[in-house]
Amino acid sequence: MTESALERLFVREARRKGFMVLKLNVRGQRGWPDRLLVGRGGVRFVELKRPGAPISTPQLRVMRGLSQRGVEVVIVRSERDFPMAFAPVVR
Repeated sequence: MTESALERLFVREARRKGFMVLKLNVRGQRGWPDRLLVGRGGVRFVELKRPGAPISTPQLRVMRGLSQRGVEVVIVRSERDFPMAFAPVVR
């Protein structure tokens, strides 16, 4: 499955479950996750990757920075990963 097909499927399912789903486009900064998922008492960043696609160095840097600040980032590579992204945010 292509990354764009996975993203379309993910967004449709997230909205069906009642989440707000925002597409991120941070101007001038590479590496930010694809989507921001809002709902169930919190927010979570979601990076969508086709199976086998690597996470780039800028993406790893941003994910590490978010994690150090207590913000969760989930990597979704297939529909099997959707439940992890849709789980309630634990604080």
